[in-house]
Parts: sequence; C-alpha cells; structure tokens
Amino acid sequence: MAFSVTHKGYVTKVSDGIAYVRIEQISACAECRSSSLCAASEKQEKIIETFTDGKKVAVGDLVNIVGKQSQAYMAILIAFVLPMILMLSVLLITKLIALWSDTSCAFAALVTLALFYFVLWLFRNNIKAKFTFHIENI
Repeated sequence: MAFSVTHKGYVTKVSDGIAYVRIEQISACAECRSSSLCAASEKQEKIIETFTDGKKVAVGDLVNIVGKQSQAYMAILIAFVLPMILMLSVLLITKLIALWSDTSCAFAALVTLALFYFVLWLFRNNIKAKFTFHIENI
C-alpha cells in the first residue's frame, strides 16, 4: 500500500493539463483555541501546480492534491537535514581541525549554508520536476 500526502484546495486556474490549486497551509498551532492570542500560530496560502491526469476540473472546484509520502521525506531531507549536517560538519572541521576562532567558524558555517541554498536555487527546476502532485475530485 502506497502512502500519500493530501491537501484540500480550490482550483484557481486550469491550463494545458495543469491545474493551479490554492491550498491553505496551517501549522498545528493555528488549530489551537488560543491561536488568536498567540504569535506562534501560522497560516499561509499557497498555489500548487498539479497534473489533472485527464480529469475534468473547473475554476472554483474543491479538490484533493495528492503527493507521494516519499516526496515529503525528500523535501524534509533537502530543506532541513542536509543543511544541518553541512553546517555542523563545517563547524566541526573549522573548529577542531583547522583551529579557527569561534567567530570565523560561525561565519564559515553561515557562508556554507548560503552556498547550499544558492545551489538549490540554481537547480530549482530539476528539483521541481521531482516533486509532482496529482489531483482528485472530491
């Protein structure tokens, strides 16, 4: 059984087999009864490009966006795990092996992190092609 990640959203545009779906991304804190009093709650709207797979959808339709769970794990790996490993590696190498000062180590780690995200930005189209979503009518 393949696991998937789903989000409900509204179709905002349909063009050439691709539907643009507006989803509301809500943090767990936003569901709390005290979220209106707390600065930690977060709610964002995003537009996701999805393949229609020949399904008939129209602007305003409520649909489910479906992605593979493995894609979610890959996104976590790219966005959080790899940068953390890279930063800690640079910190340890510069501090323990190169014997740099704390300030220089921190600066080197931040520069490395900036370079990592710049490389991600350069390859954004290749990465985007690996993260595909499909649509399901509700």
